[in-house]
Amino acid sequence: MSFEKTKSALISALALRDTPVIALHGPWGSGKTHLWMGVSASLENEGKATPLYVSCMAYGSSAALKSAIITILLSRSSSLAKHGEKIFNLAIRLVNTKLPEELQFSTSLSDIQALLPTIKNFLPTNTLLVLDDIERAAEIDIRELLGFVGFLTNQLQIRVMLILNKSKLGEKQEAWEQLREKIISIEISLEPTPADCVSIGIGELPKAHLNVFSDRARRLGVTNIRALQHMRRTYDALKTTQPLNDEHWTQLIPSIVLLTAIHLNAIENGPTIEQAITPFFIFGKKKPTEQEENASKMLGDYNLGTPDNFETKILVPYLRTGHLDGQAFAAYATEIHRRNRSQAAGAKAKEFALRFKWDGDSSVDDLLTLFESLRQFLDVLNESYISQLADIVVQLGAPERADSFVKSWVEHNMASISTMPMDEYFFDSYSLDFHKFHPFIQAAYQKRYDALHSPLSLKHAIEYLAAHNSWANRHSTPIVNSTQSEIDELVCGPDFELRERAFRFFAPYVRGDVHGSSFHPAAERFIEACRKVTTNEPASRLASIIQREFQELGVAEKLNKPITQ
Repeated sequence: MSFEKTKSALISALALRDTPVIALHGPWGSGKTHLWMGVSASLENEGKATPLYVSCMAYGSSAALKSAIITILLSRSSSLAKHGEKIFNLAIRLVNTKLPEELQFSTSLSDIQALLPTIKNFLPTNTLLVLDDIERAAEIDIRELLGFVGFLTNQLQIRVMLILNKSKLGEKQEAWEQLREKIISIEISLEPTPADCVSIGIGELPKAHLNVFSDRARRLGVTNIRALQHMRRTYDALKTTQPLNDEHWTQLIPSIVLLTAIHLNAIENGPTIEQAITPFFIFGKKKPTEQEENASKMLGDYNLGTPDNFETKILVPYLRTGHLDGQAFAAYATEIHRRNRSQAAGAKAKEFALRFKWDGDSSVDDLLTLFESLRQFLDVLNESYISQLADIVVQLGAPERADSFVKSWVEHNMASISTMPMDEYFFDSYSLDFHKFHPFIQAAYQKRYDALHSPLSLKHAIEYLAAHNSWANRHSTPIVNSTQSEIDELVCGPDFELRERAFRFFAPYVRGDVHGSSFHPAAERFIEACRKVTTNEPASRLASIIQREFQELGVAEKLNKPITQ
């Protein structure tokens, strides 16, 4: 039964005659106490009843609970019951001052229970005693409690309402089933809809936020109002620390719902927090457990995405410790803002490229106007996007607009470029794309690289490459950019060990074993240098060395071609 229908049924039951004991039952966190508090206020305001509330969970024995109930009845104040025996004794002494000596009684619980019918006129009129959390009172005997309820209703004409989760009575279930027909006048079941639970647990929020809470709670099957209230408190704590826009919150709320529900065990057979924040936890396992497979499926259906610092550095630590790292959340807010701007920039850049290629109705001026609108995203567009956009603008016949745009990007990002770390292999990570970057961008990165790494000489490049099976741009650049005179010095110079390394390095290119390499022009210069020696100084020792090496390589004929003037 929905929340409003259950509330209406409870009010109707309270208005009926001959219903001394009403039982309101429902799952934990379904809002039973919340529903009662709403009804209680209206009953008291309208003078229809004097509600007295007791949570059985607070008492460790049936005797302690009875003492508390009698104390409440005599004092008419549930707030006094927590003081236990002290208040009980005070209440008894207060009653004794109003009774004839022959009717005064001791403070024994058994005595007072026996004498209560005699003094029932001193009790509140229209008393409605509410006993909540019955299933949570582990040390209270259900038979004794229901027997006492029968005494209160029969002897004192007090109405009683029992609030409980019948499915959690455990060993007390049998006694409840045996006695409920005799004691309980009417049973009302609370089965709130998911919408009821969200409305009570989450409360009022901006519509976009509430919709996400509702959708994600429905996906998980979370109807525990206390869990939902904890989600709302978590949301409020985060919102107070770092205000974000609606778009950001709609991205974060799914994590708040999932991880709070897991933290409070509000998902039946749900995943652990570690599984939720490590979405690939099941990969690599030859035989995952049934729980792991179920967790993986649930997380896949929930579609949380890839957890990041929000979940691992902010939300989970807050749920576990109650300490919210405001500085980390502020940094994350900056990052998520940048991420969203990056996504918006990427979408607009793709739109520009798509219109350029396929939109026959867009004029050049229209496209250039769209292009210029991308200037607002200079901080989040990467060098690849910038270069591609500039290339399109060149094709549109506006190279000066392209250069201006790229120059603005370089200037805008110069602070980060000038401080970025670059190891000597930095350009190798761009080996496929760097040559496609706009020349202004290449120059900016090269300037930073040169400031960190002095250029290698041709000698050092040859020595490194001859000794290694792989190389990086820093080592290959001096060879690719070498001049004929530098290669001549390499072949004819006095450093015979360097000459040996040069022959070893260029051998595959001279022999023709490698095709399409950027080293081929340098290899041709190397052959030319060797040809000069054998042509101009054929009787020299160096000429005989060169002829021997070319013959062993099987390319002696390459020395017979005319030298280039």
